[in-house]
Amino acid sequence: MSLNFGEIFTRAWQIIWKHKVLWIFGIFAGCASGNGGGSGGNSNFSGDADVFQSNGGDVPPVLQDFFFEIERFFNTITPEQIIIFVVGLFCVLFIISLLSMALGIMGEIGLLRGVLQVEGGAEKLTFGELWVASTPFFWRLLVLWIVPGFVFLVLLAIFIIPAILLVESTDGGSLLFLLPFFCIVLPLAFVIALFRWLATMTIVLEDLPIMDGLRRGWDVLRTHFGSMFLMGILLFVINAVIGLVIAIPLIIIFVPFIFGVALGGDILQFGLIAALVCFCLYLPVSIILGGIIQAFNYTAWGLAYLRLTGLVPPSSSDAPVLEYA
Repeated sequence: MSLNFGEIFTRAWQIIWKHKVLWIFGIFAGCASGNGGGSGGNSNFSGDADVFQSNGGDVPPVLQDFFFEIERFFNTITPEQIIIFVVGLFCVLFIISLLSMALGIMGEIGLLRGVLQVEGGAEKLTFGELWVASTPFFWRLLVLWIVPGFVFLVLLAIFIIPAILLVESTDGGSLLFLLPFFCIVLPLAFVIALFRWLATMTIVLEDLPIMDGLRRGWDVLRTHFGSMFLMGILLFVINAVIGLVIAIPLIIIFVPFIFGVALGGDILQFGLIAALVCFCLYLPVSIILGGIIQAFNYTAWGLAYLRLTGLVPPSSSDAPVLEYA
């Protein structure tokens, strides 16, 4: 069975525009996809002011004082305090990751249940109703998140560790041997992610246990792989274009700062302050736009699943199962 992508995307937009409560669950779903770690780096403070004087005094006094205070702070830290800080930071990031994952799961469930209710004839969706309808599926999806992720990490280690050892044993001369590993791992990661997502939809939309959902998800993936693959490609392109449009204001925001760096002096301080203020003002807008995009993505996937499998949503949101057309 082929999909009418135009109809699916149009219907998905109509649903999320009429039922804007889905934007909130889209923001929740985005917590999981944006749950990444920040990159760190080592900063080497020399202990004197030469670093600021060598550029002709372009750095504003405010920034000079700021960096000097950072230098004094790091000079007073003991190794024991660094260890405590790193452990505490790890615990905080771990807790944030758990909360992001929990919100991401609830966001996914809420969006899929919203599609189910709207396609079943619901004229109005409320946050409380969707949240209550989503809670019975939380633990099932939590397991579904953890197990495939663990399996992928094990497979990644099986492929990557021997490749790294091979490269090190040949002093980097066999670096090209890594290419076949990536050619295997990347498609494998895509298939695992698609399988996990299909299993998620089967569990939420058909109210199945975990193992039944996995079997059902594999059956749908095997039967409709071409349609699902094309759906993923189209959504990837749509998201890439929209993401680029959303990123344009961020680029414009930091233009004054870039000019300030080039011109130096007081202009740098003004450009930095202006960029930070504009960024803080645009951040809520970007979060809302991201929630809308996520709501559109999940709604479109839910509609595609219903169309491919021929499932008829129940007329009541309390109905436990779907019927086949």
